Amino acid sequence: MEKKDISIRKEILESDEYYAEILEVCEGITTPKVYPVIGEDGWLCACGHENSSEADMCEKCGAYREKLSVIFNELFLIQKRNGNEAKRKARERLDKEASDERWRRIDPEVDNIYRSAKDFEETRDNYLEAAKKLESIAGYKDSSELAAEYRELAEDAPLYPREVALKMRRKRIKMISVISAVSLAILALILSTVYFTLVAPGGMRYDVTKEGVTITSYDSFFGGKNVVIPETILGKKVVSIGNGAFRNQKNIISVRIPDTVKTIENNAFSGCTSLVSVTVPESVTDIGASAFSDCTSLRDVYLYADIDAVKVTTFHDCSSLRQIVFKESVKVIEQSAFSNCRELRIIKYMGSEEQWGKIDILTGNNYVESALVIFDFSVENKK
Repeated sequence: MEKKDISIRKEILESDEYYAEILEVCEGITTPKVYPVIGEDGWLCACGHENSSEADMCEKCGAYREKLSVIFNELFLIQKRNGNEAKRKARERLDKEASDERWRRIDPEVDNIYRSAKDFEETRDNYLEAAKKLESIAGYKDSSELAAEYRELAEDAPLYPREVALKMRRKRIKMISVISAVSLAILALILSTVYFTLVAPGGMRYDVTKEGVTITSYDSFFGGKNVVIPETILGKKVVSIGNGAFRNQKNIISVRIPDTVKTIENNAFSGCTSLVSVTVPESVTDIGASAFSDCTSLRDVYLYADIDAVKVTTFHDCSSLRQIVFKESVKVIEQSAFSNCRELRIIKYMGSEEQWGKIDILTGNNYVESALVIFDFSVENKK
């Protein structure tokens, strides 16, 4: 016998899934340690002892060679495995037949409810209906027990089939979402109304400083299309229209600026595409860059402000601007102050022709240079 064969057979034995069966069969004969090997010059017992070929019985554990040979014979093991598998399948078949027989004794209506995947829905009503029918079956020993089980299941079962429940859930979620959205919109409207009534009258938000009030923003929904900037707020004078305060308010068509205002900051009215006419009072001493840019409907500008410069892009892209009035205080018209004002035809200048000639008109103001200038325009005519 070769040691290598013994080692291999031992590995086979220990890894074999039926090793437990072999141990059970060998109980009382020997304690198997290795796979027994029967050779011409001797034989190896399952206990690991090597015996001579003349020995019929193991000299160590007393196991008979022929019996070990039969026990570990491959055919014997296969037969034993097949027999066990057949027994297992037979047990499963008997269990299934017993289960089927149990259901055949139950009312066919209950059987249909719980055995048909097409009609079956585990809802509370179905469980209770089945329990009721089971209780009405006479002579079936498990009917009361099953009925109690179904009534217990009914306590946790849904009221509606899964598909119906999902539809109802989606409907509820949708309804809740709509109600929430409407409620939030109403709340926002109420809060906005309160805010613009008590805090920002006329749709205008503002900042209050020791110098006075600055208008910071505007909402045309509350303030309307015709803007009237008040002279005072909270007892203080409105002295400034802030940076971008009315920017892109596309609905407003007119603006009244009071004589208390001194400053109109950058982009204050830019993008007010419906604004048609604007009058800037003499109290204003500074108008920021792009203050009225992109006011594409602006036709008439009465610039009575006491400013020394019309700053860059102040009226840029006021493509409908036809006429403008400004004072002799203006010393420079900065770059592109009137760019793309292609409809500009008339400039009413409160100074003389000599004063006009001294104004420094920078590049990008071609339409100013080509317009008709009316000199010595009277202040009395400004209204």
